[in-house]
Amino acid sequence: MGILLTFMFVWNMLGALILLPALACFLHKRKSTTQTHQHCLESRKDCVG
Repeated sequence: MGILLTFMFVWNMLGALILLPALACFLHKRKSTTQTHQHCLESRKDCVG
């Protein structure tokens, strides 16, 4: 039971650190223009237009 709890904790940490920012970037990208997206890719910053 402790192994399952540890696995779920690690999975939750990965989701919070990797998946949620990626999802936010993807959703924000849909609202932005191509020029803003290109600037985001060139500067390698987060996808805040």
